[in-house]
Amino acid sequence: KKNMCLPGCVVDLPTITEKDEDDLENFALLYNVDFIAASFVRRASDIEDIRDILGPRGSHIKIISKIENHQGIENFDEILAATDGVMVAR
Repeated sequence: KKNMCLPGCVVDLPTITEKDEDDLENFALLYNVDFIAASFVRRASDIEDIRDILGPRGSHIKIISKIENHQGIENFDEILAATDGVMVAR
């Protein structure tokens, strides 16, 4: 897969794909991972979606949000409140 950088554009695509959801349910929970790195986080609801998928079985899993665009920077405070850690792309 390829990604595109679209400065100044609001991207209205889902952060969590069907494959991501499958990986969370059938890998992260199955193998009891400690951390998940979530790319292209744009708003706090992206983190909430991940927590909903993980449910009570994954409540111990820490989520590290990767901020990769202006929308993520604009929503930084709300993302910071919802996540366990942050990475900022250059």
